[in-house]
Amino acid sequence: MADDRSARNVLTIRIPEVAERLGIPRSTAYQWANEGRIPTIRQGRVLLVPVRALEEWIERQTQPGRA
Repeated sequence: MADDRSARNVLTIRIPEVAERLGIPRSTAYQWANEGRIPTIRQGRVLLVPVRALEEWIERQTQPGRA
């Protein structure tokens, strides 16, 4: 996402942006968040994903030998 937030040091993003970054449907991103597959912080009804934790999660998913 190329907006002015990319210039700032944003610590968390919402699920729709997670879906966009991962190239998956929003419904899948929400499902994975609700299942605990991706790291989230709940603020009331809003799910936030720490950017650093998401990057680490992606790194773990792409490890060689992962089934």
